[in-house]
Amino acid sequence: MVMRRLGGGRDGIIRRWRRSVSGTTAVEMAIVLPVFMAMVMGIIEFGRLFWVQSSLRHSVEQTTRIAMAEYTRESFTNNSFSTWFSTWSSNLVTEAPDEIFGFDPTAITFTATTSTVSGIDYVSIVADYTFDFLYPIIPGSSSIDLTAMSKTPLIGK
Repeated sequence: MVMRRLGGGRDGIIRRWRRSVSGTTAVEMAIVLPVFMAMVMGIIEFGRLFWVQSSLRHSVEQTTRIAMAEYTRESFTNNSFSTWFSTWSSNLVTEAPDEIFGFDPTAITFTATTSTVSGIDYVSIVADYTFDFLYPIIPGSSSIDLTAMSKTPLIGK
């Protein structure tokens, strides 16, 4: 008697369980999983993007510090600014990529320019890199151009 009220014993529980499994979980998963995966991949891609941008910024800042130290040391010996810069800027391609870790530094374009303001010489270093998304987030855009710049005064003598 009591078994009948609780669902008819073991056979009643199995029958009820079979009736309740109607595929709603699979449908919900089919709706939610693509949205969740898109969010996870977006977080990973933007994390990579910010990491590469930070690495570029770090490399140009370190390279301008090296330029400042090199120029200060060289200016006390014998070189003029233009002589020093023409020699140093040719070495820029080998010095700046040493500060890049984790991705191909040969894909980065480093350029150095000079300017003089109120008698003080400045060197500016710019790094350009085309970042390719592994998973294009926005349809039609599979890459973005990243740029980092650093400028420092060169004071010597």
